[in-house]
Amino acid sequence: MWISVKDRLPEYGKDVLVSINSYSLYDNKELVERFIDVTKYLSGCWLSTFGSSEERVTHWQELPALPEDKI
Repeated sequence: MWISVKDRLPEYGKDVLVSINSYSLYDNKELVERFIDVTKYLSGCWLSTFGSSEERVTHWQELPALPEDKI
């Protein structure tokens, strides 16, 4: 279930799935793209494997459990 960042933030340093709005300008029109990333919330910012997220995180949710396949 998606949780709005306006309602609650995730536990500090825990990996979560986030929905992000990315804004750009194309042909003098503002475009909004939405995408999903795995990131963590640290001291007021969202940090993913690609670095600090400048885009706007709007919602987050817990990651699902990993498969229990035997190796």
